[in-house]
Amino acid sequence: MIRHLQRDRIDARWWDHRLLECRNKLWYARYQVLDLASPGWEALVDDQSGAIMPLTWRRKYGVRYLFQPFALQQLGIFSPAPIDPAQQERMLRAVPPAFRLVDIAGNGEAPPPVIPGWASTPSANLIVRHDAASVDHRVGYSQGHLRNLRRGTEAEFHAIGTDPFMALFLGTTALRHGPFDKAGLRALPRMIQLSMDLGEGRIEGMTVDGQLVAAIWWVVWQDRVLLMKSANSDKGRGEHAMFHLVDRCIGTLPPGGMLDLAGSNDPGTRRFYEGFGARPSTYFRLRRNTLPRWIRKLKP
Repeated sequence: MIRHLQRDRIDARWWDHRLLECRNKLWYARYQVLDLASPGWEALVDDQSGAIMPLTWRRKYGVRYLFQPFALQQLGIFSPAPIDPAQQERMLRAVPPAFRLVDIAGNGEAPPPVIPGWASTPSANLIVRHDAASVDHRVGYSQGHLRNLRRGTEAEFHAIGTDPFMALFLGTTALRHGPFDKAGLRALPRMIQLSMDLGEGRIEGMTVDGQLVAAIWWVVWQDRVLLMKSANSDKGRGEHAMFHLVDRCIGTLPPGGMLDLAGSNDPGTRRFYEGFGARPSTYFRLRRNTLPRWIRKLKP
């Protein structure tokens, strides 16, 4: 039986316990994270298999729709057992019809759905795994990355707080790659601070001549490190800041550890991550649109 739970029927401890029992658990699906990313979120729960699926929703023009929250790369179905097509079909068919528009991201455990009315698009995630047999964490780096790491040696690195990171992010990444979802952007500093308060988040900044030029926010949770967001000024790009910051993050991994770089469909970003020895994995963007034909082009 698959139950649809409203937010007021989802207990925080119960939800996080169920998530921890899932083989494909991700920090993105933690109760407190979902509360910030999508206040009022709902969920599907499969009592037979133990699978759970957060339903992150909003309303626009009177229409309720499911969306993928800003900064949360993957959600979808989380399950204690491998997700097979039949289980995925049961869960997706249980998505309430009240959500007339669905545009969400699954996770790397789920296959592309083959269900009438649903469409899927592959997206690339990139993972660096620290070889447990190797002492040198740079063993898989490209020669170009190794050369770039020999530059920018005058830089200093510091743990920084949420406010300086957001100031740099809004003046760099947000301008370069925006416009971003406004509600998601407002929630971002609260999400960063939550990760810090839980002892799971860290922001490392790179300074040159006392000026903050680049920074990355990452989260350490369970079996992986998640690179969440980065900010890089023109000065930082000239100093190859991201090479140094990602390298330092990889250097913190224990033998056999995993860094989830969150990936990108942009070829340049993908090549940058692959230069650290990252290997691609695939997850799927899932869409369903049951709106009347005359408004099917409604944009969330």
